[in-house]
Amino acid sequence: MESISQLSHESVNDSIVSLFECPVCYEYLTPPIYQCKNAHNICSKCKEHITKCPTCGEIYLDSRSVFVEQIAERLLYPCKNLEVGCYEKYSLQDIEKHHEVCSHRMYECLPGKADNCKWKGRSFDILTHMMDAHASSCWMVDENNILYDYNVFEGVEDLQLVSAYHEVFWYNFKCDATKQKLFLAVQYIGPQELACTFTYEFELCADTDEEKSIIIKNRTRPDTEKLNDIYDSASCIVLDFATVKHFVDSNNSVSFCLRLKRVMAGDSTDGIKDR
Repeated sequence: MESISQLSHESVNDSIVSLFECPVCYEYLTPPIYQCKNAHNICSKCKEHITKCPTCGEIYLDSRSVFVEQIAERLLYPCKNLEVGCYEKYSLQDIEKHHEVCSHRMYECLPGKADNCKWKGRSFDILTHMMDAHASSCWMVDENNILYDYNVFEGVEDLQLVSAYHEVFWYNFKCDATKQKLFLAVQYIGPQELACTFTYEFELCADTDEEKSIIIKNRTRPDTEKLNDIYDSASCIVLDFATVKHFVDSNNSVSFCLRLKRVMAGDSTDGIKDR
């Protein structure tokens, strides 16, 4: 009986929500909500450039529809990505927060911004776009030897896409000349709760002594986290330039190996290992 009651409540909620559409933009009505003389509603954005109600032709008033607003605040609204697979529902208070992290949201082409790439698409289309338009910024392996063949202490920023384990990740590398630090972060592209199921391992070797190296492991971060926040909170690999200087060549170029791994039961991902 409880499940029937829940279904009934959900059905009533959905029926009411379907009535909460602005007649102009067809988006859901959210406070502030305005009305015409005949009590037909309109959203605040459309009211700024619409003077007459498209339903009855009456002039819109400056008074708000308080009763409708109170109902709106008690409803659960579907995610705007419903048509592509997100079936979550949230209150007005939480729906925008969900849209920011929804795994079905639209993505921009981050590596292509410097080239004015205007592509937008879903997470499952990123790899295809990157291979078609920015193949030089993609890896298709879970282990890669990386070389920055110039003076990294003058400043470096690099963003690439990694495809491994049938998943995709952002690889972010930065040498900050102002902060005198090297940052490296890998972000999982997809549902944020799955980010913790992968780790990355950074191995930095001295140019003149292969026995001298440093290995650091870290968990991948969700792509919903802002990169600067990851750097500032040190939720990634961070090395002082004073340490990096022991591993560069005479031109201050640096090379290292990066490995992506899926977390298995019993694996430990904490701590820093040196040898």
